[in-house]
Amino acid sequence: MLRTLQRRILQTRVLLPAIVLVVLFWITNYAFRLTWELFWSTVTIIAIIWFPIPHAIPFLLLFEISKLSESVDDSALIWFIALATWRYFRLFVNLYSFSRYKPASPTIRTIGPKDVTMILPTVSVSESDNPDFEECLTTCLINKPARVIIVTDTGFRATEVNRQLLSIRDKIQKGLSSFLSELGPTDISGVDVQVTYAGLADKRRQMTYAIQYVQTRLVMFLDDHVFLPRSFLDSVVPVFENPCVGLCGTKKAVRRKHPEAHSLWGRYWELFWNVMGALYLERHNFEIRATNAMDGGVFVVSGRALVILTEILDNNFCKAFTNEYFFFGLFGPLNPDDDNFITRWVLSHPQNYEIKIQFTDNATIETTLGQYPKIVAQLFRWARTTFRSNSCALFTDCIVWQRSPWTVWTTYIPSLFNLALFWDGGMLYALTKTNFYSESRNQMLLLLCFGGWVYLTKLVKLIPYFWRYPTDFFLFFFPIPAYPLFAYGHSILKLWAGITFWNHSWTGRNLGVSRAKPFTSPAKQQPKQTLDEN
Repeated sequence: MLRTLQRRILQTRVLLPAIVLVVLFWITNYAFRLTWELFWSTVTIIAIIWFPIPHAIPFLLLFEISKLSESVDDSALIWFIALATWRYFRLFVNLYSFSRYKPASPTIRTIGPKDVTMILPTVSVSESDNPDFEECLTTCLINKPARVIIVTDTGFRATEVNRQLLSIRDKIQKGLSSFLSELGPTDISGVDVQVTYAGLADKRRQMTYAIQYVQTRLVMFLDDHVFLPRSFLDSVVPVFENPCVGLCGTKKAVRRKHPEAHSLWGRYWELFWNVMGALYLERHNFEIRATNAMDGGVFVVSGRALVILTEILDNNFCKAFTNEYFFFGLFGPLNPDDDNFITRWVLSHPQNYEIKIQFTDNATIETTLGQYPKIVAQLFRWARTTFRSNSCALFTDCIVWQRSPWTVWTTYIPSLFNLALFWDGGMLYALTKTNFYSESRNQMLLLLCFGGWVYLTKLVKLIPYFWRYPTDFFLFFFPIPAYPLFAYGHSILKLWAGITFWNHSWTGRNLGVSRAKPFTSPAKQQPKQTLDEN
């Protein structure tokens, strides 16, 4: 009797806050909708019914588990069900959404590559520092945008870029470049190339410094180790035929690196990190495609390559972009996390712009990733970014609760505590403490089934990659469990990154001294060096 009474009290304590939260979410998400809707429409009815659902589901699950605890006298089983439900709820939702994705394919096209200015910030332009720069610039030029703006940190590097530019343009015009993908001689005389420098190694400052020279409708930001297919712009810009779209992201792939080590173990070690980088981006691809198809949400549009409306990049954007502080203004200004800021800025823009992921082969960028020990520093930086940016989106901007409710519960919130080592370990421990397990005559079979299930769920998001490279499945997934072990190790890395979230150094890249200066409006800035090659 006493035990039943305790459960009733616990249930009341759990359910009452849950009900209050659901009501508050419903009110905040839709009160403003009713103020600007001039008449009662089908769209309004669907919105009111549909959008509160993702906010209500977690609390409904909590309610059901609480009810289950009354009828099942096995607390370990309740814990196991709760952990498994929360762990795999988002997986099945994302799988369904992933299958429902459709790329933008307008029938009438009024926007083309000539409406795009590419901005390429870089601090490494020499062959020894960045052997990928020539190929990156070549793939930009053969896409034939209106202009390519290369912005470096110093005048010396700007001069080096101009020296390389003469050779690169000549190779493309004569068809001698090894990066033309059998295009042959290509006329790029219509592409204006401008080289300038911002005076310091700060990606955000370099980007805003280049924005002042933009005169086209669209801007594309990309990293200096990204390679574009020759029809990339033709595949991406149609997204903006929809006037509601303000930002476009794309599919990403990691270039396969050929190991250079002489020993077998050395070659495997090199390939391991390259494949881990590829699988990291493969999971990222899965997440952004699924959430974008689900409710138009995306936790970040990767800064490796993104296209955005120029009108969004006004002085207010530039000032906020180069003066971002976090954790109650105690830390900053930030240099990394630039793509997360852009994503949040677009979502909170007064025009309510949408974000579209163009997930097609022709819109797939290729990049280099997976060199040890650089990749470890990058993983730390990306993990810290997740804690900083997602917390800001959820608790500072707050707009994602209304605009992307499904993405909130399948990506934003889980990413803060999705530590596979502890979740899987917790489920395993709870399973071994259940009456069901202790009374079973086939305990080993239960453990094997549980392990097989965990293994299978880790494979789902990676199927496209292993389909392209089946050998990697045997080398890094099964029977050699390299990737699962990496995932568990990454849990410890991510935990430490969360503890040290205040560290916002650009780990994984030598930017030298990059202390930000007070922002100056682009209208007042004077170019330090501008060298055009027409």
